[in-house]
Amino acid sequence: MPMPSERDYLFFLLSKQDYSKAQLQQKLLKRAKLTDVEIVQLLDEFAQKGWQSDQRFAEQLIRASLLKGYGEKRIIQKLVYEKQVDASLVERLLCTQEIDWTTQAKMCYQKKYHDDVSTHIDHA
Repeated sequence: MPMPSERDYLFFLLSKQDYSKAQLQQKLLKRAKLTDVEIVQLLDEFAQKGWQSDQRFAEQLIRASLLKGYGEKRIIQKLVYEKQVDASLVERLLCTQEIDWTTQAKMCYQKKYHDDVSTHIDHA
């Protein structure tokens, strides 16, 4: 049975912000107070009870990334490679969001260059 202090530690972390399951696992491994099996059991408990959700975490990060003007590849890199969220979950979420990547690219251009991209397109 996981130590109450590790459970409290996870509650503390999740009360501040959402984390992916892999991020929490790394944090628990660094503390070295639980075995690998206990860590998996504790994280599974948190996921089953809805206290931690990779889907919720990914949805939030996608929304925040879109506001920052990130494109599809950057969002995938951040979620899959940096935060270690399952790639199929990320792909599914990106498909269901119905994101207009062209509009996203235009917003990014306008933010960076303070210029309307349509003025540079030849309307011949």
